[in-house]
Formats: sequence, structure tokens, C-alpha cells
Amino acid sequence: MGSVVTFFHSTIRANGGMDGNAYEKEMNERIRKVSNIVKAEKADALLVWNEEGRGQPATAWLSGFTGSSSTLLIIPPRRFLVTDGRYVAQSRNEARECSVFIASAARPSLRILGRLVRRYRVRRVLFDGALTSHSAAEDVKKELPGVVFVSRKRVLQELRLVKEKGEARLLREVAEIACKAFTRFLSLIEVGVTEKELARKLESFCMEEGADGM
Repeated sequence: MGSVVTFFHSTIRANGGMDGNAYEKEMNERIRKVSNIVKAEKADALLVWNEEGRGQPATAWLSGFTGSSSTLLIIPPRRFLVTDGRYVAQSRNEARECSVFIASAARPSLRILGRLVRRYRVRRVLFDGALTSHSAAEDVKKELPGVVFVSRKRVLQELRLVKEKGEARLLREVAEIACKAFTRFLSLIEVGVTEKELARKLESFCMEEGADGM
């Protein structure tokens, strides 16, 4: 099951293969949803952490960036993406509608966030308490002592609760690919075959049926 779930996430891309105008329209609608939630919480911004090894699909959904480590600050309608030197070209190519900042030892990400928060006079920041690690939240609170941080659990899932047309289409395509691959896969399950061998076969079948990756 884990392989199939991973397959789902890796196949659903940020723009879903849409043309530029359709993608821009859907992205604007996503930021409108963020703006409404931010206002409802009487906040000024939404902060989305994407920590190495944890995975945060909301980052790609709200910015287009698919790298493994980043911080996204949304002060509607502005978006600011902070990542590291591994993703210089990728971040600027994928997150074209964001202001991109590359963190370094001399200019760490928390310092960049601090400057943005002060520049735009942000006083209250909303974040997803269910998906943000305690250490990440504490680190940013120390860097920005004058800012109030508002935790709302599952706020990022709430934003994506109602699927867009492009997402619904992709989910159908993913389900079709997974069903075809799994149908071929079932006949291989028998005594003596290891889980590792089965996982390799399932991945191979998914790719053969049209998956982009696992």
C-alpha cells in the first residue's frame, strides 16, 4: 500500500500538465482560498514548512516548487519561497510567480523570513500545527519574537479538500494506471516471493502503464 500511495503523490504534479493560462487561473484561486483562511484567523500571512525527509505536497500546490526543502511565506497575494543552493535553477523555473530567495550560511532562511516579515509589517502568522514540527515552529518563534504564531491543525488539507478540475482529472488517470498495474501484480503474489521483489515488480508495472515516477 505504501508504494501505491507514494505513486499517487509522485504522479500528481503541481500544474497537472495544464497550459499556462489554466494553471495561472487555478493558482490564483488557491491563493484566494489562502487569503480567506488567513483573514478568518485574523492573521497576515501563512507559513508552510517543507522539511527535508518529511515531504509537504502543499508547497508544490501553492507555489509549483517540488524540491525537498523549503519555506513558503504567503502574504496574500504575494508569495515568497526560501530554499537552499541545491535548488537555484529548479526553484526559479518551477516557482515563477514567487519571489525566490536562496539561503546560505551567511544568509540563513530564518534571517530571510525575518526581513520579509518586518518589511511587510506582519504581526500574526498562521501555520499548520499538524504538519509542522515542534522544532521548526520554535526556531522561527525565536527569530521573530514580536510575531504571534497561530496554529490551526490541518489547515493545509482543508485548502485542498475540494479538488479542482485538473486535480480530479489527474486522480482519475492515476487510479486507472494503479488499477491496471495492480491487476497484473496480483498474480505474482505467492508463497516464497519476497516483499522487496513484489515492490520492484509493482513499480515496474506502474511505469509501464504510464506513471511518471514512484
